[in-house]
Amino acid sequence: MASRSVDDLLPEVRDKVLAFVNGCAARGVTIMVYCTHRGPEEQALLYERGRTLPGPVVTKAKSWQSAHQYRRAADCVPMVLGKPLWKYEKNSPEWVIFGEEVEKAGLEWAGKWQRFREYVHVQDLSGKTISQLFIAEVPTEATT
Repeated sequence: MASRSVDDLLPEVRDKVLAFVNGCAARGVTIMVYCTHRGPEEQALLYERGRTLPGPVVTKAKSWQSAHQYRRAADCVPMVLGKPLWKYEKNSPEWVIFGEEVEKAGLEWAGKWQRFREYVHVQDLSGKTISQLFIAEVPTEATT
């Protein structure tokens, strides 16, 4: 099961996620972090949704193609009256603040991606690509 704890992120990513969450809180928006580290097996299952498993496609990333496996990403959502605001609305004050604070904290917001926007996803790859992270961090035996 995926982690919800920011403590499971790399320290430098955790600090940025906390800065984002605290920045939103200072502006009156509570943020729920609901996924941080996710193992490759769980990523594989998510990838199969909308393909070989029922439900909509929720990711284009296979195992080891997501920043979650490298402890560099978090999925978060603004809360309104104690409930998650799952639906993104461009002019929603909560989502506007969300996007502004993500960038202030030095994180990349997938809500600005050109393809397959994922409004709940924030990450910090430290200037690397997923391929570079894979080569540097994944033991060969994990991929066989």
